[in-house]
Amino acid sequence: MLLWIWTRNDESGLLDDEFRDGDIFQVKPDSFEQFLGNQDVRSYLIVKVPDPPNFAKFEEQLVEPEYGPGATSGDENVVRRQRKYRLDWRSKFIASEQALIESTSDTLPDGTTSGSGTVANGVVSELFTIADLIRK
Repeated sequence: MLLWIWTRNDESGLLDDEFRDGDIFQVKPDSFEQFLGNQDVRSYLIVKVPDPPNFAKFEEQLVEPEYGPGATSGDENVVRRQRKYRLDWRSKFIASEQALIESTSDTLPDGTTSGSGTVANGVVSELFTIADLIRK
């Protein structure tokens, strides 16, 4: 399973309906890897994790926003968090790798990361599992 991880706070990250660092932006099956473009790997940290047994359910729930009640009674529900789940990606990369990941003009070089993960064509594998996902 491929996860697109939001790696910056381009917005404040504090307001309702804003992406926060580590949010899971998108989920795709491994077979989608061949269709990744330069813009994908420069804009997001793309992580490959082993498929969970119930992939379809994970795929749907990992990109769901979390809703809360509106500001006043009678208001419609509003998005409180853009995503319910996040990945603490920073804990597995050193500062220089984090800077490359946050940069929209460069990517991690192919090879091994400081945390013993593998990078190939901008996709990080063998570093995270589904157990690393955090429910906010």
